[in-house]
Amino acid sequence: MRHHQSHLSCFQLKGISRVQFKLGGLLLSLFIGLTSLFGSLFISTWGFASEYQVEFEKLIPLRSNGKLQILNNRGDVIIEGWSQDKVRLSLKKKATAENELEAQRLFKSVEVFHQVIQGNVEISANFGQGLTLQEKLHERDHPKTSMQMSLLAPAGRSLQILALQGRVILKNWYGPVEIRASSGEIRVENVRGREIFVLCPSCSIEAKGIRGDLRCIGGKQDIQLENVKSDQVYIESDSGKIRAKQIQGEQLYVSKTGAVLARNLSGNIEFMSRDANVELTHVSGSVSGKTTSGNILIRSAQWIFHDKALLESESGNIAVALPDQFSGELDLLTQADKLRVDVPVSWTIPISNFNSAMLLQHFVGTVRGGHEPLRIVSEKGNVEVTYWK
Repeated sequence: MRHHQSHLSCFQLKGISRVQFKLGGLLLSLFIGLTSLFGSLFISTWGFASEYQVEFEKLIPLRSNGKLQILNNRGDVIIEGWSQDKVRLSLKKKATAENELEAQRLFKSVEVFHQVIQGNVEISANFGQGLTLQEKLHERDHPKTSMQMSLLAPAGRSLQILALQGRVILKNWYGPVEIRASSGEIRVENVRGREIFVLCPSCSIEAKGIRGDLRCIGGKQDIQLENVKSDQVYIESDSGKIRAKQIQGEQLYVSKTGAVLARNLSGNIEFMSRDANVELTHVSGSVSGKTTSGNILIRSAQWIFHDKALLESESGNIAVALPDQFSGELDLLTQADKLRVDVPVSWTIPISNFNSAMLLQHFVGTVRGGHEPLRIVSEKGNVEVTYWK
């Protein structure tokens, strides 16, 4: 397979650079002319610690219609879609060094390649170029270099972003998207791809203005969703909270200990939680889910059965506020002294006949003559069914 590859080097670029020295609380600034057409070098020092920066741009014409793959292990990736069939790549290299000669050597070790592999266009940051094995190992454990990649790219292409450390920001994209990162921050806004997949165990994740099937897997940090319309939405977290509003479609929220807090939901909504509390407000559709010890609070503006609905917790409390027009069968399994029902129910067996000494009791009745079942089960927690006022 033939590979097309090009190499970008910051020392082929030109411009005016600003040098700043900080010493003893005083700030001195110098401007140094470079013998190139564009690009800039910035140096700031405090004592013996110095940070050097160099910036430059590159236009990359795209001759393939394949997937666009962006790889950066150390630094931000910022992408915005545009209509042109080429990539405008803006790069900012950073290096921590004791002097300019060392900084130049470190800059040369950070390179960007773009190549076409089986029809896919790959743009990747490479660290440690030209260093000895010992220097590479030291740089890996104690990095002195990083690079921010900012791109304007054709918005309709399939896009894959692989990152380890730094932010990932994507805006105004209209093709399928896959984002995989290790730590940092992920922000996705105004994306209308067929499929949007986001995975990061230690990132804060924010998604707004999404049109397309969304699958988002986080971990320790919060996940925030807003204005999502999709056939299917899958959101998973570990200890980070899930916050969602204005979500439409078939939805599944999964969390171990991070609370699930959502409002203005429509569609068939499900959740699974271990110890996390679940609070869903202003729901139009049906809700089903289970927790181990987390509390469940549902406030329904319009209950539309899509299937049998089940709300269950082993030891958490369950509170359901139904709309005035709710029609269905209530099927409740709980302890009699922990049950409160403030909606008019035609009980199959008069509720006064139940034995409060029994550990768990089964209560079945209809509301407004409905027959589709809403089953609520809590072995140890309180159960409350009321109207939402």
